[in-house]
Parts: sequence; structure tokens; C-alpha cells
Amino acid sequence: MFSGAARLRALVGVRGGARCAQCGSLVLTDVVDVDHVQPLALRGEDTDGNVQPVCRERHLTKSGEDFSG
Repeated sequence: MFSGAARLRALVGVRGGARCAQCGSLVLTDVVDVDHVQPLALRGEDTDGNVQPVCRERHLTKSGEDFSG
């Protein structure tokens, strides 16, 4: 069974890219990151409803915020 992250990566691959869920920029397949809205390390699940495509810059920023407190 595939995870939510794997399904999103496959969908983005078919489409050739995605819009960053954080800033709205177009991100091509080879540089898009898949982010867990609620991080797995903070009891988030690897489900379709908990993953989003993001650009690298926003992913790094969000990860820093998720684990800063």
C-alpha cells in the first residue's frame, strides 16, 4: 500500500509539477518537496489529507517553525 506522500509524488510526476501550497509558485517535479502538514515526528499521519506540495524554500521554513518550539 502506498503512503499519502508517495501518492502525491506520483501525481505531481504525472502533472510535471505543482503549485506550492505555501506561496503558490509553480514547482517542477524534480524540485518539488512533499510536506506533511502535521509532521510525522509530531504524530502526523502519512495520509492524503496530511501532505502537500511545497517549494524547497517554504519547506525549510515550515520545518524550522514546526520544530522550534
